[in-house]
Amino acid sequence: MGKMNFKVLLIAIIFSLSACSTGSIKEPEQIGKQVFEILRNLSIKSKADYVGNFLSIEEIRELGKNETIVTEEKTRNEMTSMLKEDWVGRIEGYYKYIKEKGGKYGINWQEIEYLNFVYEIETDYGIKGCRGSLYFKYKDKPYEIEVSSIFNGTEYKLEKISSLEVSHLNQNTSGEDS
Repeated sequence: MGKMNFKVLLIAIIFSLSACSTGSIKEPEQIGKQVFEILRNLSIKSKADYVGNFLSIEEIRELGKNETIVTEEKTRNEMTSMLKEDWVGRIEGYYKYIKEKGGKYGINWQEIEYLNFVYEIETDYGIKGCRGSLYFKYKDKPYEIEVSSIFNGTEYKLEKISSLEVSHLNQNTSGEDS
């Protein structure tokens, strides 16, 4: 009986671990929801947790070796030679900017409401990506933040969240993705 319980427990653990790893972003529409959740947790998660949401330097270097995914040689060279300190420093710089700007606007991140994610699929510097604007509101005031993700051949990986501003555009507030 003990062996059977162990097997059931092992299967349950494997299943729960595989369920946790299904958070990949296969469709660009999912990027807005992903970034919205990152922002909602901005005040309760650490800087390291925030950085963990982005492409890692190892992933960047691996992508840089793939001529099918990254078609421009100059971009591949830059990706394979990028320093970890530079990459993480860039992400941390945007993190600091967003937190400071959010503080200036008085945003309580845990109380923001999703409005919309408007995006375009582009190929820049020989790599396919998704660039867009996430719209959300806090206390009936709309905000916009820029988002950029890179397609690695199977999924979109977050590259940048930046430029938090009060939104002056008349956005669809239904919460539907565009």
